[in-house]
Formats: sequence, C-alpha cells, structure tokens
Amino acid sequence: MFWVGVVCDTSRSLINQVPMVLLGEHGDAKVWEFILQRTVIFNQSFRPLHCSQDPLSPDLIVVILEHATACKTMYLGIINQFCDAMLHHNTEAIEKGAERIRLESRRFRDIFDPLLSRCGNEYLTLSPESQLNYSKLNCQNVNDAKTLIILALLVTHYNLGSLILADVLEFAGYIPEPLTDPIFSRSRASHSIVNAINLALNCDRYSQDESPYGSRLLHDPTPE
Repeated sequence: MFWVGVVCDTSRSLINQVPMVLLGEHGDAKVWEFILQRTVIFNQSFRPLHCSQDPLSPDLIVVILEHATACKTMYLGIINQFCDAMLHHNTEAIEKGAERIRLESRRFRDIFDPLLSRCGNEYLTLSPESQLNYSKLNCQNVNDAKTLIILALLVTHYNLGSLILADVLEFAGYIPEPLTDPIFSRSRASHSIVNAINLALNCDRYSQDESPYGSRLLHDPTPE
C-alpha cells in the first residue's frame, strides 16, 4: 500500500506542482536509492534480452513492466525535486537536479526502451488494418489486454513528466545545460504519448472485458 501511495503521490505532486506528502525531502533515502539499486541489478540480469530474438514470455513481460514502472516513478520523483529547487531558486540544487534528470532519463531509455519497444512493436509496426485484426485477436484475452494498457500508461506517465518539465523550464525562462538535450523536447514526448494512447484505445475497442469505466485507461490511479 505504501508503494501505491508513493506512485500516486509522485504523479499528483508533479501535475499540481505541490510538495510530496509521503516522501517530502527524504525520497532518496526512503525509496529512490532502493529503486536505483534494483534497476542496476535488473540491467545486469536482463541485459542480454536487448540482443535476443526470442519471444518475451508473459511472466517476463510482467517483470519488465514492474521494474520499468519503478524506474519511471523515480524519474518523476527527481523531476519533483528539481521543480521544488526552481521554486525556491536554489541554484546548487537546480544544477544537481538537472544533471540527475538527464542521468536517470538516459538510464531509463538505455535499459527499458529496447524492452518496452519489443513489448509494443509487434502491434505498433503493423498496418492500420492489421492493427485492427491484431486487437480483435489479442485483446479478447483479458491478461493480454491489461498488459497493453499497463504499457500504454507507463509510456504516457514517463513522457508526461517530460512535458511538465518543459512547461516549468519555459515559465522559468532558464534551461540548465543538462536539460538542453533533445530527448526532453515536447514533440518527442507528445509523439510517444499519442502512440501509447492509440494502442490503449484500440485495445479497448476490441476487448471482450466489460469495464464500468468504458476504458481501461480510467483505471489509471492518476487519470487526469
């Protein structure tokens, strides 16, 4: 339950630009250092998958999504810390936070981008007609559908952090050198979000799982 609270608190704090309730200034010691250690261990154990052509098993996909979600939450938490430093004009914390954002963004993309692409590429690289057929065939299985939705939410949340960061920097009128990297551009983040949401909506359209919310996207703990 504590972890669910951390995930929700991190997202809501970033969206509303308010301090985190559960972690406050102690997020590194309480949570983020542990997640960083687990991410490093995950990379050491599963790095060979980047070059493997073997299909990913459902159990393995769950492990990938779990670790990617934790790493994504850490990334958003570090953006929260940076935004707080910007608010209080803490020059030293701003420079340190900007470098940490770049480092963790690169870590996430280096470790998880190839694996998440493998989870979604089978669908996203198909023609529009074939995508519809794929959705009809695969999204009838509730577990497969949930996996696609989790993947879509993960990608959306990660890139939402980059969009909020861009807004904060625009408002401040100052961009620290580490954040001038094109990976933080609005266009790149928006493109990734649109692709992820389209994946989820097509899955909703052809799923036989009746959801009272109309879309599994609304199962998101932070649907706003």
